[in-house]
Amino acid sequence: MRIPSMTGATRPSVPAWEPLRYRRSSLGQGGTPRDSRRGIVLISTLVSVILLTGLVLVVQSISLSSSMVLKRLTQTQERVMAQRAVRELSRPLLADAMINFDAAHSLKLNSTPYVATFDGYEVVVSAQDVNGLVDIYRTSDELARALLPADLVEVKQSVSKGEIAGQPFLQRFVQAGGSLASYPNPESWLTFRAKSRQLNLRTVREGYNELADEPVAKRGVQASSAVLRIAMSNPKPDAS
Repeated sequence: MRIPSMTGATRPSVPAWEPLRYRRSSLGQGGTPRDSRRGIVLISTLVSVILLTGLVLVVQSISLSSSMVLKRLTQTQERVMAQRAVRELSRPLLADAMINFDAAHSLKLNSTPYVATFDGYEVVVSAQDVNGLVDIYRTSDELARALLPADLVEVKQSVSKGEIAGQPFLQRFVQAGGSLASYPNPESWLTFRAKSRQLNLRTVREGYNELADEPVAKRGVQASSAVLRIAMSNPKPDAS
């Protein structure tokens, strides 16, 4: 059986460069196949790294802030405990000064500061007999002018008029024109708790002006009430 010859048969004309163009269309630069998913994966990885870094920074910041707050609270608590301890240790000295008022004491009842060191803190303790202070209502204006600075005399007169009565002492002091910058502890200068119109000569506040010719106690009398004040400075850092 004879097979017909294909010599005379016509073939479809296919450009020789068409298959080559088709093959190169699936190749990237350099001859490697392109994959769009690689870019998406890289972007996702980059975003994840950025988010993770931000989360680590936030956690570190919160941890540092918590440590600083805890340290500050601990220091505050230590200061409060030290101040309470100093107050309890000062009570026997205060009681002895009030009972044995004619004897000499390290803690005097005329606001003389007693400086000591306790648990690394520098402590200043002072005590004041209320009868050794100018009373807003009982002390005469003449004696007040002889003992007090002029601005405190004006405060005393304003408060004693009753215009701002019935309020806490500190609030009355400020409303009467008193300056907390000049007198941070106004109750160490003025009082409204004195038991007598006469000042206790032995416990008159240190810092008052010279006594005027007003009726004052000719000798020291026992204090019926005294105010104890404690000031503490921050402990010095350890040199070691």
